[in-house]
Amino acid sequence: MIAPPGSKGWRVSTEERPAAARAVDDNNGFDLESVDRISGQNLLTFRLNVLNRLIGRQLNRYLGSNFGLSIAEWWVLVQLSKHSPRTLRWLAETTYADKAQLSRAAASLVRKGYVRRRPDPKDARSVLLSVTSKGVRLKDVIQPVRREFNRSLLNQLSPEEREVLHSAVDTLSSFLLAEGEHQ
Repeated sequence: MIAPPGSKGWRVSTEERPAAARAVDDNNGFDLESVDRISGQNLLTFRLNVLNRLIGRQLNRYLGSNFGLSIAEWWVLVQLSKHSPRTLRWLAETTYADKAQLSRAAASLVRKGYVRRRPDPKDARSVLLSVTSKGVRLKDVIQPVRREFNRSLLNQLSPEEREVLHSAVDTLSSFLLAEGEHQ
């Protein structure tokens, strides 16, 4: 098994694992000498995290300076503009985001008048969140700029690279989602 200490491990056959991953023994311990040979900056997770942070930095700058919104507020606004009303739990499950972070974002959007909250008639412990017409108008202003930013990123890649990127992201997402169901 390849797995961080304390985890239940990933189910990948020995033949499918790269040499560095095979350096991890069956007791979930790390052979540090083998793992150290890999530069942390070449690890997929590191590189994806850096890319995510660079994209987030651009988004934060744009949303913050132009609209006074955080990324979490943007996520909530977009989801609620497509699916209202919804619970905070649904939002967290849909966006794979931290429920506490989304709770703060939703409260801020309520204060700003972009979202309204009301008691959930099916669960007295929960509230339903809905986008307001003011929130829809704001989303409609921001969305074209966000789409253009995505286009500009994808235009850095050839059509073949875009196809491979989308396929790879889908494959890795499916793998990680399936692994989450087994743990």
